[in-house]
Amino acid sequence: MEVGDQEKSERSLRIKLLLKALRAAKEDALSKGLRKGNGGASQLLCPVCEGGTLYYTVASLNGHMHGRCSTAGCVSWME
Repeated sequence: MEVGDQEKSERSLRIKLLLKALRAAKEDALSKGLRKGNGGASQLLCPVCEGGTLYYTVASLNGHMHGRCSTAGCVSWME
């Protein structure tokens, strides 16, 4: 099944927004000392919807991050 131009454009936008949130969460985590060996959880204003709260956790074991915005349909991820 071939993907249309509009669907490709929408996917590209969603990826860009996800990367924006992930980058903000990683920068915030590093500023708080959260990383591999020192995991934890925190939150910040979501840079995507600018109205929700972006909650994230950093695993101490491997530094992987899980995150989710409080705004329905915004962004979420698991590494």
